[in-house]
Amino acid sequence: MDQPTVKSSKTASFGGMFLASYLLLAASLTNYLMFDRYPLLRVDTALAFLILALVVALISGLYATLNIWFKKLLFALLIALVVDINTDGAIWPIAAAAVIFLVLTIRAKAVPHQLFAIFGGFFLVSSLIGLGQSKAWLTETNPTKKAAQAQTTRPAIIHILLDEHIGIEGFHKSASGNQTAAKLRAFYTDNDFALYGKAYSRHMHTVNAVPHILNFGEKSAQDANRQGATIGKSAYFDALTAMDYRLSIYQSDFADFCGGYESARCVTYSNSSLQPLLDYRLDRLDRTTLILAKFFGLSQGLDYVVRQFPFVDGWAARIGMRGLNGFIRLKETGTIPALKMLDKLAQDVRTAQPGQAYFIHALFPHYPYTTNADCSPKTMSQWKRRKDRISMIERTDAYDEQAQCAARKVQNLLAALERSPVADNFVMIIHGDHGSRITHLDPIYERRREIQQSDLVASFSTLFAVRLPGVKGSYSGSMVNADQLLKELTETQFRELPTALTNSQPYIFIDDRDWKPRAKVPMPSNW
Repeated sequence: MDQPTVKSSKTASFGGMFLASYLLLAASLTNYLMFDRYPLLRVDTALAFLILALVVALISGLYATLNIWFKKLLFALLIALVVDINTDGAIWPIAAAAVIFLVLTIRAKAVPHQLFAIFGGFFLVSSLIGLGQSKAWLTETNPTKKAAQAQTTRPAIIHILLDEHIGIEGFHKSASGNQTAAKLRAFYTDNDFALYGKAYSRHMHTVNAVPHILNFGEKSAQDANRQGATIGKSAYFDALTAMDYRLSIYQSDFADFCGGYESARCVTYSNSSLQPLLDYRLDRLDRTTLILAKFFGLSQGLDYVVRQFPFVDGWAARIGMRGLNGFIRLKETGTIPALKMLDKLAQDVRTAQPGQAYFIHALFPHYPYTTNADCSPKTMSQWKRRKDRISMIERTDAYDEQAQCAARKVQNLLAALERSPVADNFVMIIHGDHGSRITHLDPIYERRREIQQSDLVASFSTLFAVRLPGVKGSYSGSMVNADQLLKELTETQFRELPTALTNSQPYIFIDDRDWKPRAKVPMPSNW
């Protein structure tokens, strides 16, 4: 084959691959944005499509240099990626799509770019005209069963579950950690909370810890895995219902608390939606980066692959950049909608009445650490995560700021309640589900012989504070588990503070890599 012919063939391969790939991926991105109800006519959105085109052009340039078998393989991977992005993560349709393509084209002398370009164009048009689904980031379901008449003699209850909030005595022993612990201790006791500084959870993963606490240590979730949990009926909510409380539940789509409570009002927010980012202070390039990280993060296969090469992120961190895994992890923005949900609760409790109970599970101060201590947003380059390949101090300092922001949100709730009909008649319960989990090594069953005491404290120490009407603030440094504190408080019908009795044999559960409890071990006492 002469040189002009080779050049023409490469140009055709480049053009065919670019057109088919870009239309398929642009259609997928459009479908994703439409599903999340994120406006298309924005500068950040346009930049996302432009960057996508540049990435596709680079891949198409490589594609044009390959022989036919590698071209087919690369195109099969593209098909797998597109299917992965647009399905629920099950492996069989992804693998099936790639295999079917390879089988059908095994004897072909060229990849059928035009066919896939036509399909991509049809997919793009159908997404633009709204044939796909869409979902609001916040949904509210009113009771399907008539609730009992609220008991106006009972105080209102505001129960705040702050995900990943470490206990006062569990903060990292650094300048920032000591200062934050002191600030939070003063904040809660000055606002008349009984604060249990050495409270701990028996589990370090939300899907196990939350149902354990809400069932007073006697029952697990109805269904739980690494993707989330269906909490099911709980002893705590059953007790509230038996006391004729009218229940409002605020939850993320990670953990469902509403199942089995048809008389409850249920407010659910999407943990991963782009919508709450619209009014969050980000520059255009950061917002564009988040759009693309969330888009490519829809691919479970891509997510898995980048996790297998952590050293790439290590290299990138040395030169102040994010690696591929760091880029994909930007999809995790659950703290931002959690902040908005806490603000919504503060608005709602302004009209709280006696006999009403509000429960919220907020993924805050859970990573990523996106806020300053005053709750103002950080730039995206300042965001940290608990497992980032940076020093322990950098991670704990970022966490400390977010924990202080959580206290500020509690202050907002207190201010709202002071202007409500229950200003002098409410109970507030605030606790975590486990610790910050900022560790040298996560204490999991497979590494049980390497577990350090400090890692157990960071993983299991958790916040617990209670405010009762007419009771002055106090502090207890005795070690006690969170599920027993909640049980005792509930058994008194929220009239008396739980007693911080030291458990003579405190224990915790160590999970395996799949978050299944595998062993019971002692909880350290000298922390």
